[in-house]
Amino acid sequence: MFRLDTTYGGGKTHGLIALVHAASGMSGVSDVGEFVDKDLIPRGRVRIAAFDGGNSDPANGRQMGSGIRAYTPWGEIAYSLAGSGGYDFVRKSDESHVAPGADTLRRLFGGQPTLILLDELSIYLRKLKGLGLERAGDQLVAFLSSLMQAVESSSNAALVYTLAVGGDGQATDSYGGENQFIYNKMEELRKVSARTATLLNPTEEDETVLVLRRRLFDSIDDSAGRAVADVYRDIWFANQGSLSEDAIRSQTVETFRSSYPLHPEVMQTLTGKTATLEQFQRVRGMLRLLARTIGLLWEEKPFDATAIHLHHIDPGHDSIHQELVTRISQQSFQPAISNDVSSGNRRRKALAESIDSQESGRRASADYSMRNRR
Repeated sequence: MFRLDTTYGGGKTHGLIALVHAASGMSGVSDVGEFVDKDLIPRGRVRIAAFDGGNSDPANGRQMGSGIRAYTPWGEIAYSLAGSGGYDFVRKSDESHVAPGADTLRRLFGGQPTLILLDELSIYLRKLKGLGLERAGDQLVAFLSSLMQAVESSSNAALVYTLAVGGDGQATDSYGGENQFIYNKMEELRKVSARTATLLNPTEEDETVLVLRRRLFDSIDDSAGRAVADVYRDIWFANQGSLSEDAIRSQTVETFRSSYPLHPEVMQTLTGKTATLEQFQRVRGMLRLLARTIGLLWEEKPFDATAIHLHHIDPGHDSIHQELVTRISQQSFQPAISNDVSSGNRRRKALAESIDSQESGRRASADYSMRNRR
Protein backbone atom coordinates (compact mmCIF):
# COMPACT_ATOMS: atom_id res chain seq x y z
CA MET A 1 0.00 0.00 0.00
CA PHE A 2 1.48 3.33 -1.06
CA ARG A 3 0.53 6.98 -0.59
CA LEU A 4 1.89 9.58 -2.98
CA ASP A 5 2.39 12.86 -1.17
CA THR A 6 3.31 16.07 -2.92
CA THR A 7 2.09 19.57 -3.55
CA TYR A 8 -0.30 20.62 -6.30
CA GLY A 9 1.15 19.74 -9.69
CA GLY A 10 3.94 17.63 -8.25
CA GLY A 11 3.56 14.59 -10.46
CA LYS A 12 0.99 12.45 -8.63
CA THR A 13 -1.26 11.80 -11.61
CA HIS A 14 1.68 11.24 -13.96
CA GLY A 15 3.08 8.77 -11.44
CA LEU A 16 -0.18 6.81 -11.51
CA ILE A 17 -0.18 6.80 -15.30
CA ALA A 18 3.36 5.42 -15.26
CA LEU A 19 2.23 2.65 -12.89
CA VAL A 20 -0.54 1.66 -15.30
CA HIS A 21 1.99 1.38 -18.13
CA ALA A 22 4.36 -0.65 -15.95
CA ALA A 23 1.63 -3.02 -14.71
CA SER A 24 0.41 -3.44 -18.30
CA GLY A 25 3.84 -4.65 -19.42
CA MET A 26 5.20 -1.38 -20.88
CA SER A 27 3.96 -2.32 -24.34
CA GLY A 28 4.95 0.20 -26.98
CA VAL A 29 7.89 1.52 -24.92
CA SER A 30 11.10 1.09 -26.92
CA ASP A 31 13.62 1.42 -24.07
CA VAL A 32 11.99 0.06 -20.91
CA GLY A 33 15.29 0.04 -19.03
CA GLU A 34 15.46 3.82 -19.21
CA PHE A 35 12.51 4.05 -16.84
CA VAL A 36 12.38 0.90 -14.73
CA ASP A 37 14.25 -2.34 -14.08
CA LYS A 38 12.98 -4.78 -16.71
CA ASP A 39 12.86 -7.57 -14.13
CA LEU A 40 10.15 -5.65 -12.25
CA ILE A 41 7.73 -5.67 -15.17
CA PRO A 42 4.99 -8.28 -14.61
CA ARG A 43 4.88 -11.06 -17.18
CA GLY A 44 1.26 -12.03 -16.63
CA ARG A 45 -2.02 -10.15 -16.62
CA VAL A 46 -2.65 -7.64 -13.85
CA ARG A 47 -6.13 -6.43 -13.04
CA ILE A 48 -6.07 -2.63 -12.92
CA ALA A 49 -8.74 -0.29 -11.56
CA ALA A 50 -8.30 3.46 -11.38
CA PHE A 51 -10.60 6.03 -9.82
CA ASP A 52 -10.25 9.70 -10.73
CA GLY A 53 -12.23 12.00 -8.48
CA GLY A 54 -12.02 14.75 -11.07
CA ASN A 55 -14.04 12.68 -13.56
CA SER A 56 -16.39 11.12 -11.02
CA ASP A 57 -20.10 11.98 -11.05
CA PRO A 58 -21.72 11.12 -7.71
CA ALA A 59 -24.97 12.86 -8.68
CA ASN A 60 -25.67 11.36 -12.12
CA GLY A 61 -23.38 8.36 -12.09
CA ARG A 62 -20.46 7.76 -14.45
CA GLN A 63 -21.14 5.60 -17.50
CA MET A 64 -19.10 2.40 -17.17
CA GLY A 65 -20.56 0.24 -19.96
CA SER A 66 -23.23 -2.45 -20.14
CA GLY A 67 -25.78 0.20 -19.15
CA ILE A 68 -24.18 0.58 -15.73
CA ARG A 69 -23.62 3.93 -14.06
CA ALA A 70 -21.33 4.06 -11.02
CA TYR A 71 -21.78 6.74 -8.37
CA THR A 72 -18.89 5.97 -6.03
CA PRO A 73 -15.23 4.90 -6.07
CA TRP A 74 -16.21 1.37 -5.06
CA GLY A 75 -18.76 1.18 -7.88
CA GLU A 76 -16.21 2.23 -10.49
CA ILE A 77 -13.52 -0.07 -9.11
CA ALA A 78 -15.87 -3.06 -8.97
CA TYR A 79 -16.81 -2.68 -12.63
CA SER A 80 -13.21 -2.07 -13.72
CA LEU A 81 -11.98 -5.20 -11.96
CA ALA A 82 -14.77 -7.67 -12.71
CA GLY A 83 -17.21 -6.13 -15.18
CA SER A 84 -20.97 -6.07 -14.66
CA GLY A 85 -20.80 -9.16 -12.45
CA GLY A 86 -18.35 -7.42 -10.18
CA TYR A 87 -20.53 -4.32 -10.04
CA ASP A 88 -23.44 -6.46 -8.86
CA PHE A 89 -21.37 -7.29 -5.76
CA VAL A 90 -21.52 -3.64 -4.70
CA ARG A 91 -24.59 -2.32 -6.52
CA LYS A 92 -26.57 -1.56 -3.36
CA SER A 93 -23.53 0.04 -1.72
CA ASP A 94 -22.90 2.14 -4.80
CA GLU A 95 -26.46 3.36 -5.22
CA SER A 96 -26.82 4.18 -1.52
CA HIS A 97 -23.33 5.74 -1.19
CA VAL A 98 -22.58 3.37 1.69
CA ALA A 99 -19.10 1.81 1.76
CA PRO A 100 -18.89 -2.00 1.29
CA GLY A 101 -16.96 -4.29 3.61
CA ALA A 102 -13.47 -5.68 3.14
CA ASP A 103 -14.66 -9.20 2.26
CA THR A 104 -16.85 -7.87 -0.53
CA LEU A 105 -13.96 -5.89 -1.98
CA ARG A 106 -11.58 -8.85 -1.68
CA ARG A 107 -13.92 -10.97 -3.83
CA LEU A 108 -13.39 -8.49 -6.65
CA PHE A 109 -9.68 -9.34 -6.78
CA GLY A 110 -10.48 -12.92 -7.78
CA GLY A 111 -7.14 -14.10 -6.37
CA GLN A 112 -5.37 -12.47 -9.31
CA PRO A 113 -2.64 -9.79 -9.34
CA THR A 114 -4.48 -6.52 -8.79
CA LEU A 115 -3.49 -2.85 -8.83
CA ILE A 116 -5.88 -0.19 -7.55
CA LEU A 117 -5.18 3.51 -8.07
CA LEU A 118 -7.06 6.37 -6.39
CA ASP A 119 -6.52 9.97 -7.49
CA GLU A 120 -8.15 13.29 -6.63
CA LEU A 121 -10.21 11.93 -3.74
CA SER A 122 -10.47 15.49 -2.45
CA ILE A 123 -12.39 16.58 -5.57
CA TYR A 124 -14.78 13.66 -5.16
CA LEU A 125 -15.33 14.63 -1.53
CA ARG A 126 -16.06 18.25 -2.53
CA LYS A 127 -18.68 16.99 -4.99
CA LEU A 128 -20.33 14.92 -2.26
CA LYS A 129 -20.54 17.96 -0.02
CA GLY A 130 -22.23 19.83 -2.86
CA LEU A 131 -24.91 17.14 -2.96
CA GLY A 132 -25.57 17.59 0.74
CA LEU A 133 -24.94 13.93 1.49
CA GLU A 134 -24.69 13.47 5.24
CA ARG A 135 -21.47 11.99 6.57
CA ALA A 136 -20.15 11.60 3.04
CA GLY A 137 -16.58 11.98 4.25
CA ASP A 138 -17.01 9.23 6.83
CA GLN A 139 -18.23 6.81 4.15
CA LEU A 140 -15.22 7.61 1.98
CA VAL A 141 -12.88 6.94 4.89
CA ALA A 142 -14.79 3.74 5.72
CA PHE A 143 -14.26 2.61 2.13
CA LEU A 144 -10.54 3.36 2.30
CA SER A 145 -10.30 1.39 5.53
CA SER A 146 -12.11 -1.61 4.00
CA LEU A 147 -10.01 -1.42 0.86
CA MET A 148 -6.80 -1.37 2.88
CA GLN A 149 -7.93 -4.45 4.81
CA ALA A 150 -8.77 -6.24 1.56
CA VAL A 151 -5.39 -5.37 0.04
CA GLU A 152 -3.41 -6.31 3.14
CA SER A 153 -5.08 -9.72 3.34
CA SER A 154 -4.27 -10.41 -0.33
CA SER A 155 -0.79 -11.56 -1.31
CA ASN A 156 -0.86 -10.10 -4.82
CA ALA A 157 -2.81 -6.83 -4.55
CA ALA A 158 -1.51 -3.27 -4.23
CA LEU A 159 -3.18 0.05 -3.53
CA VAL A 160 -1.76 3.44 -4.47
CA TYR A 161 -3.58 6.64 -3.53
CA THR A 162 -2.66 10.30 -3.68
CA LEU A 163 -2.94 13.23 -1.30
CA ALA A 164 -1.84 16.79 -1.97
CA VAL A 165 -0.12 17.43 1.35
CA GLY A 166 3.30 18.78 2.18
CA GLY A 167 6.05 17.15 4.19
CA ASP A 168 4.57 18.70 7.35
CA GLY A 169 1.25 16.95 6.77
CA GLN A 170 -0.50 20.20 5.89
CA ALA A 171 -2.63 20.65 2.78
CA THR A 172 -2.53 24.06 1.13
CA ASP A 173 -4.04 23.74 -2.35
CA SER A 174 -7.53 24.75 -3.49
CA TYR A 175 -8.92 21.48 -2.07
CA GLY A 176 -6.89 21.82 1.11
CA GLY A 177 -9.84 21.27 3.45
CA GLU A 178 -10.78 17.98 1.84
CA ASN A 179 -7.19 16.77 1.56
CA GLN A 180 -6.59 17.65 5.21
CA PHE A 181 -9.74 15.80 6.27
CA ILE A 182 -8.68 12.62 4.45
CA TYR A 183 -5.11 12.90 5.77
CA ASN A 184 -6.28 13.34 9.38
CA LYS A 185 -8.73 10.44 9.15
CA MET A 186 -6.11 8.15 7.64
CA GLU A 187 -3.71 9.08 10.43
CA GLU A 188 -6.39 8.11 12.95
CA LEU A 189 -6.84 4.74 11.23
CA ARG A 190 -3.10 4.19 11.25
CA LYS A 191 -2.85 4.81 14.99
CA VAL A 192 -5.81 2.59 15.83
CA SER A 193 -5.09 -0.37 13.55
CA ALA A 194 -1.33 -0.11 13.03
CA ARG A 195 -1.98 -0.17 9.28
CA THR A 196 0.27 2.21 7.42
CA ALA A 197 1.12 3.14 3.87
CA THR A 198 4.58 3.55 2.41
CA LEU A 199 4.90 7.27 1.70
CA LEU A 200 6.42 8.34 -1.60
CA ASN A 201 7.03 11.66 -3.31
CA PRO A 202 6.63 10.89 -7.04
CA THR A 203 8.98 13.73 -8.02
CA GLU A 204 11.86 14.26 -5.61
CA GLU A 205 13.87 17.46 -5.89
CA ASP A 206 16.77 15.77 -7.69
CA GLU A 207 14.34 14.25 -10.19
CA THR A 208 12.50 17.46 -11.01
CA VAL A 209 15.31 18.80 -13.16
CA LEU A 210 15.42 15.52 -15.10
CA VAL A 211 11.71 15.84 -15.87
CA LEU A 212 12.13 19.46 -16.96
CA ARG A 213 15.11 18.77 -19.20
CA ARG A 214 13.39 15.84 -20.89
CA ARG A 215 10.15 17.71 -21.48
CA LEU A 216 11.63 21.04 -22.54
CA PHE A 217 14.39 19.92 -24.93
CA ASP A 218 14.59 17.37 -27.72
CA SER A 219 18.27 16.83 -26.95
CA ILE A 220 20.98 18.29 -24.72
CA ASP A 221 24.73 18.12 -25.30
CA ASP A 222 25.88 17.04 -21.85
CA SER A 223 29.54 17.43 -22.80
CA ALA A 224 28.87 21.08 -23.63
CA GLY A 225 27.04 21.39 -20.32
CA ARG A 226 30.06 20.10 -18.41
CA ALA A 227 32.33 22.52 -20.29
CA VAL A 228 30.06 25.49 -19.55
CA ALA A 229 29.80 24.53 -15.87
CA ASP A 230 33.60 24.33 -15.65
CA VAL A 231 33.94 27.85 -17.09
CA TYR A 232 31.41 29.15 -14.57
CA ARG A 233 33.32 27.36 -11.81
CA ASP A 234 36.55 29.11 -12.80
CA ILE A 235 34.82 32.50 -12.81
CA TRP A 236 33.20 31.82 -9.45
CA PHE A 237 36.51 30.87 -7.85
CA ALA A 238 38.27 33.87 -9.37
CA ASN A 239 35.65 36.14 -7.78
CA GLN A 240 34.88 34.16 -4.64
CA GLY A 241 35.47 37.19 -2.44
CA SER A 242 32.39 38.85 -3.95
CA LEU A 243 30.15 35.78 -4.02
CA SER A 244 28.29 33.68 -1.48
CA GLU A 245 29.77 30.44 -0.20
CA ASP A 246 27.27 28.45 -2.26
CA ALA A 247 28.95 29.56 -5.48
CA ILE A 248 32.27 27.89 -4.66
CA ARG A 249 30.92 24.63 -3.33
CA SER A 250 31.64 21.56 -5.42
CA GLN A 251 27.99 20.55 -5.13
CA THR A 252 26.96 23.72 -6.96
CA VAL A 253 29.14 22.83 -9.92
CA GLU A 254 27.80 19.27 -9.98
CA THR A 255 24.24 20.59 -9.79
CA PHE A 256 24.94 22.88 -12.72
CA ARG A 257 26.37 20.03 -14.78
CA SER A 258 23.24 17.95 -14.21
CA SER A 259 20.78 20.82 -14.66
CA TYR A 260 22.39 22.50 -17.70
CA PRO A 261 21.21 24.56 -19.51
CA LEU A 262 19.27 25.62 -16.40
CA HIS A 263 21.40 27.62 -13.96
CA PRO A 264 21.29 26.23 -10.38
CA GLU A 265 19.65 29.46 -9.13
CA VAL A 266 16.72 28.85 -11.46
CA MET A 267 16.04 25.42 -9.97
CA GLN A 268 16.62 26.60 -6.41
CA THR A 269 14.16 29.45 -6.82
CA LEU A 270 11.47 27.43 -8.60
CA THR A 271 11.62 24.49 -6.18
CA GLY A 272 12.32 26.41 -2.97
CA LYS A 273 10.34 29.62 -3.38
CA THR A 274 7.89 29.69 -6.28
CA ALA A 275 6.65 26.16 -5.53
CA THR A 276 5.45 27.31 -2.10
CA LEU A 277 2.78 29.50 -3.73
CA GLU A 278 -0.64 27.92 -3.29
CA GLN A 279 -1.67 28.25 -6.96
CA PHE A 280 1.68 27.18 -8.42
CA GLN A 281 1.44 23.70 -9.92
CA ARG A 282 5.05 22.80 -9.19
CA VAL A 283 6.36 20.67 -12.10
CA ARG A 284 3.54 21.70 -14.45
CA GLY A 285 3.98 25.32 -13.44
CA MET A 286 7.74 25.13 -13.94
CA LEU A 287 7.25 23.59 -17.38
CA ARG A 288 4.91 26.37 -18.50
CA LEU A 289 7.08 29.16 -17.10
CA LEU A 290 10.33 27.77 -18.49
CA ALA A 291 8.79 26.89 -21.87
CA ARG A 292 7.75 30.51 -22.28
CA THR A 293 11.19 31.69 -21.18
CA ILE A 294 12.99 29.35 -23.58
CA GLY A 295 10.70 30.44 -26.40
CA LEU A 296 11.58 34.07 -25.71
CA LEU A 297 15.30 33.29 -25.58
CA TRP A 298 15.08 31.36 -28.85
CA GLU A 299 13.37 34.33 -30.45
CA GLU A 300 15.71 37.04 -29.14
CA LYS A 301 18.95 35.01 -28.95
CA PRO A 302 20.78 37.26 -26.44
CA PHE A 303 24.56 37.07 -26.91
CA ASP A 304 25.23 36.35 -23.21
CA ALA A 305 22.81 33.42 -22.81
CA THR A 306 25.39 30.72 -22.06
CA ALA A 307 22.82 29.23 -19.68
CA ILE A 308 19.25 30.00 -18.62
CA HIS A 309 19.39 32.38 -15.65
CA LEU A 310 16.71 33.85 -13.42
CA HIS A 311 17.01 37.20 -15.17
CA HIS A 312 15.93 35.52 -18.41
CA ILE A 313 12.48 34.93 -16.90
CA ASP A 314 11.09 38.28 -18.03
CA PRO A 315 7.86 39.16 -16.18
CA GLY A 316 7.31 42.00 -18.63
CA HIS A 317 6.86 39.61 -21.55
CA ASP A 318 3.17 38.94 -22.19
CA SER A 319 3.18 35.14 -21.88
CA ILE A 320 5.39 35.11 -18.79
CA HIS A 321 3.48 38.03 -17.28
CA GLN A 322 0.24 36.10 -17.76
CA GLU A 323 1.72 33.05 -16.02
CA LEU A 324 2.96 34.99 -12.99
CA VAL A 325 0.24 37.56 -12.48
CA THR A 326 -2.90 35.76 -13.59
CA ARG A 327 -2.40 32.00 -13.36
CA ILE A 328 -0.74 31.98 -9.94
CA SER A 329 -2.59 35.06 -8.69
CA GLN A 330 0.34 37.37 -7.99
CA GLN A 331 -1.51 40.55 -8.94
CA SER A 332 0.11 42.42 -6.06
CA PHE A 333 3.36 42.46 -8.04
CA GLN A 334 1.76 44.15 -11.03
CA PRO A 335 2.91 47.73 -10.13
CA ALA A 336 6.49 46.58 -9.52
CA ILE A 337 6.59 44.62 -12.77
CA SER A 338 5.12 47.49 -14.79
CA ASN A 339 7.29 50.25 -13.37
CA ASP A 340 10.45 48.79 -11.87
CA VAL A 341 11.10 45.62 -13.83
CA SER A 342 9.63 46.15 -17.29
CA SER A 343 7.57 49.13 -18.38
CA GLY A 344 5.82 47.30 -21.19
CA ASN A 345 6.23 50.54 -23.14
CA ARG A 346 9.00 50.59 -25.72
CA ARG A 347 9.13 54.41 -25.57
CA ARG A 348 9.82 54.47 -21.85
CA LYS A 349 12.36 52.38 -20.00
CA ALA A 350 11.48 50.71 -16.75
CA LEU A 351 13.41 51.70 -13.64
CA ALA A 352 15.61 48.60 -13.78
CA GLU A 353 16.43 49.26 -17.45
CA SER A 354 17.23 52.89 -16.69
CA ILE A 355 19.56 51.92 -13.85
CA ASP A 356 21.31 49.37 -16.08
CA SER A 357 21.71 51.98 -18.83
CA GLN A 358 23.07 54.54 -16.39
CA GLU A 359 25.49 52.01 -14.93
CA SER A 360 26.65 50.96 -18.40
CA GLY A 361 27.14 54.61 -19.33
CA ARG A 362 29.07 55.30 -16.14
CA ARG A 363 31.38 52.35 -16.77
CA ALA A 364 31.91 53.34 -20.41
CA SER A 365 32.76 56.91 -19.33
CA ALA A 366 35.17 55.65 -16.69
CA ASP A 367 36.89 53.35 -19.20
CA TYR A 368 37.22 56.28 -21.65
CA SER A 369 38.75 58.48 -18.98
CA MET A 370 41.24 55.80 -17.98
CA ARG A 371 42.33 55.29 -21.60
CA ASN A 372 42.86 59.03 -22.09
CA ARG A 373 44.97 59.28 -18.92
CA ARG A 374 47.26 56.66 -20.29
